[in-house]
Amino acid sequence: MTSKETILRLAAQIADRAKDLHVVISPVRWQPSDGKAAKRFYFTVSTCAPDGFFNMSIQGEDEQHAEQIRASLYLAFVELRRAIVLHDMDSEIDTIRLVECLWPCERATRVRQAVEKELANRA
Repeated sequence: MTSKETILRLAAQIADRAKDLHVVISPVRWQPSDGKAAKRFYFTVSTCAPDGFFNMSIQGEDEQHAEQIRASLYLAFVELRRAIVLHDMDSEIDTIRLVECLWPCERATRVRQAVEKELANRA
């Protein structure tokens, strides 16, 4: 389990780095960690940076742990009592589309295109 102090410190670091009021938290998702059977569960936190956007991937030990960290981080942002707008997303594609709208840059567009391609391949 990740300590509350660690989560609060992480939230403060992300808020300090932000160049505007928006922080976008993606849903927990997974990807194969070895290309075969194991899965890596993680979520991303995005905010504004000088070059467009800052994106941090936060991994859990398993899906439940990743969900716990995500919920704890969300609450930590609230506890900071700073003027920020939290976007609690429940869709991977909606997350990156919002990021691209908030902080338009080539990198955001490339990520959106990659996610759209991956989703199309799953269908």
